[in-house]
Amino acid sequence: MHTASLIAALQQNIIAGAALDVLENEHFDSFSAAQKEEMHFLTAQPNVLLTPHIAGYSDEAFYKMSVVIIEKLKI
Repeated sequence: MHTASLIAALQQNIIAGAALDVLENEHFDSFSAAQKEEMHFLTAQPNVLLTPHIAGYSDEAFYKMSVVIIEKLKI
């Protein structure tokens, strides 16, 4: 994803909204000033949804991973 392009598309109404679970830089403590401004813009938009990149941490995901491991180990 290219954040600046996404913001431009939102501002120009090229796209109606965005839902993201991955960012260019997921280390918030190392954001540049430009990245902080981009994040501020995105979080202020009612048509932008940001979720943490944690899809693999659900109960269902852990269960499925366990099944795959057991099958590979042939236990």
